[in-house]
Amino acid sequence: MMNASEKAALMGRRVTVTKEFVRQYIGARRVYKSRAIIPTEGWVVGFRTIWNGYMTCDMGEYGQRDSNDYFVHQQAVQCVMVAFSPYQNARKIPLDGITWAQEMTDGK
Repeated sequence: MMNASEKAALMGRRVTVTKEFVRQYIGARRVYKSRAIIPTEGWVVGFRTIWNGYMTCDMGEYGQRDSNDYFVHQQAVQCVMVAFSPYQNARKIPLDGITWAQEMTDGK
């Protein structure tokens, strides 16, 4: 887990991405799984906490389904938001799916 100053130092840095999160719907469950992708360069544009869990619904007074569906979270997962182009939305990337560019390892 990174603190705020570490996150701020990484904003705008170039990274190479090898994995991304994909949301899967398995019945009522909502789970983020990481999958391998072709190594791609991008820029760190943010950080996010995503949740794994399931959807549940309340039954009404007479056994009718109520409209009060809600999400029950079971696990929090930290991810990095990386944009591959200024014209595309940022993608959710797991922390182990990132290789920092050379400038980061040199301490510049």
